[in-house]
Amino acid sequence: MDKSFVFTTPNIKYKDSFIAGIKEFQKEGRHLDVDLHDLENNFEKYVEKCDRESKAKEIDPQTGWVPQTIYWLIVDGVFVGRVSIR
Repeated sequence: MDKSFVFTTPNIKYKDSFIAGIKEFQKEGRHLDVDLHDLENNFEKYVEKCDRESKAKEIDPQTGWVPQTIYWLIVDGVFVGRVSIR
């Protein structure tokens, strides 16, 4: 069975499947720093943050984080994973 897949930047249309994925990760003990309540109520801001990070030009001196571009793997219209390029 062939599956349709695409890599895309974070997008609010994948909110439900992204949050479901985060819940699965947290059951495995990963991404425990993600506040699900905040994510569910402010998902648009999360997507905007991802976009800002991809446009950053240098290391953030307060956090030490470097610019990154996040791509989500979407299979048949559902978030299934992500990759971060730094």
